[in-house]
Amino acid sequence: MKNIFIYWIITVSIAVIVAGIIFALIAPYFIQSIQDIFYYSFNDQSIQSIITIDKNHINWIYAVLGGSLAGWGVMILSLSVNLLKENNKRIWNTILFSVITWFLIDTIITVKYMVVPNLILNISILLAVLIPYIGNTKITKKT
Repeated sequence: MKNIFIYWIITVSIAVIVAGIIFALIAPYFIQSIQDIFYYSFNDQSIQSIITIDKNHINWIYAVLGGSLAGWGVMILSLSVNLLKENNKRIWNTILFSVITWFLIDTIITVKYMVVPNLILNISILLAVLIPYIGNTKITKKT
């Protein structure tokens, strides 16, 4: 039987893909509350208060972010599926280094602008990858 940590990382990658699609295609146009979670970090008004051209720019950023997020998720999913064939440490390290690179850049910028909801999200995603990485390392050392 394959270990649970491989299935865990597959599930995380699918969640990242779905989140990317939501950010790119749904959130900018239909879910004001998602935008407001982040927008309130910069002022005490709803995103509805900004002018159309600024809102269009923000919606474009959501779309680019969502596309990047979905692409990153597809890469992690592809690597994760390959783990089912061969539980290879290099594949695990590639996933981990990808997540750490994203985490450091995204979190430094997030802290600079004090966007607490994004900081919480970043830490959650990092833990969602670190836990199976560490768990898999312990399992493979025992065998």
